[in-house]
Amino acid sequence: EAKSPTIVFLDDLGQGAAAVQKAYMQLILARRINGHMVSDQVVFVAATNRREDKAGVTGILEPVKSRFKSILHLEVNAKDWIEWALENDVHMGVVGWIHYQPNMLTAGKPTNDIVNHPCPRTVTNASDLLKADMGSHAELSGALGEVGAASLRGFLNVYENLPDLDTILDNPDSAIIPDEPSALYATAMALVERANKSNANNIFRYIGRWQGTFADVAAYLVEDMRVKHPETSSTSGYIQWITDHADMYSN
Repeated sequence: EAKSPTIVFLDDLGQGAAAVQKAYMQLILARRINGHMVSDQVVFVAATNRREDKAGVTGILEPVKSRFKSILHLEVNAKDWIEWALENDVHMGVVGWIHYQPNMLTAGKPTNDIVNHPCPRTVTNASDLLKADMGSHAELSGALGEVGAASLRGFLNVYENLPDLDTILDNPDSAIIPDEPSALYATAMALVERANKSNANNIFRYIGRWQGTFADVAAYLVEDMRVKHPETSSTSGYIQWITDHADMYSN
């Protein structure tokens, strides 16, 4: 009965029993439910894990697969995840960690053992633990496994012990610039969290002093600040930064 474009999402299709998949086969092809025609406005979209994800996938019937116009394989992308994280209030220490070590989003391998490993879902779970003041190594290990927890905890130790940000915001032309990469990423994320329209210009003055490879971290900071605090993109500092560094954003 849909009168406007509508998506019907069939989740975990590959985990469905053969009988369930056969029902979907008729639904997609004949576009009928119990004798009722499905509107032409409806588009069917399905998702499934892969067998190697150890999610109980037994496969998808060949006639079901062939009824879909196309099959796309999606890969984890750190840049896309970070943008989503900034828009969904993920702990900034976790966002900074993924900036610093983007491979951690895909570091784990599925296993039948009762342990977690880093992936987009469990990294987000780690953020929830931190926001609930449950950030011990043991608690983070339950979300990310031992290796993931050690990596995140190491970054957070830097993030949680940064110099006073007020000193940076009040004295952007003379404040110390960290010379250790993890500290620089941590400083960048802390500044993103504190950013607003009033202090944005001072942030741009401060990161304007970041040279060489540090300039790449500054570029991440600017993009994250724009996503998390859109109002900062109307400041003179932002406009000048984008003008001066247009080559960084050409892709």
